[in-house]
Amino acid sequence: MKKLAFLFVLSILFTACSDLAKEKQLKSIAVLQNKLSQLDLNLSANKIDTVAGLRWACNAVEIRIKNNLYQDTVDNILGKKMDDYKRMRRSFGPISKAYFQLKGAVKEENLALKNLKFDIENGSGQRDKYDDFIAFEKGKIDQMNLLYEDYTSRKNEAMFTFNRLHASLDSFSRKLLLDHKK
Repeated sequence: MKKLAFLFVLSILFTACSDLAKEKQLKSIAVLQNKLSQLDLNLSANKIDTVAGLRWACNAVEIRIKNNLYQDTVDNILGKKMDDYKRMRRSFGPISKAYFQLKGAVKEENLALKNLKFDIENGSGQRDKYDDFIAFEKGKIDQMNLLYEDYTSRKNEAMFTFNRLHASLDSFSRKLLLDHKK
């Protein structure tokens, strides 16, 4: 009888401890889901909506200058501006690619967190490794946040260069076009 009572008390204690661990794990998942939602919101707020339009405008300026600038020597200031402008235009492709890769990673991670939460709630899978799985998913979200910071830094740098140079180079290229037609 004592053995039966002892086993009963042990099972109650074990169940209570596993419920505490389960609650802690579910709270950790909720925190990770909130971080992921915030990352997704920040990413959507920092999207360059008109990458194709910006690339087209930059290409048009470069082509007008290339086809209509007839000088034996190039002004150093103009050369530096054109070099910066071309580098900026080429950066739009990788920036756009990084954005879509991050969006895809957020979507995949959201699914992974939902599946992990489902497993924890139902006690399925490898229960002893739930904490390791949570730590792994946290590491992935931290990595995505670093990639997001890199994306926004490169995007801001490209947009700064565009805003600094486009108007002057566009008007210069149009002036060259008009002078060439005369």
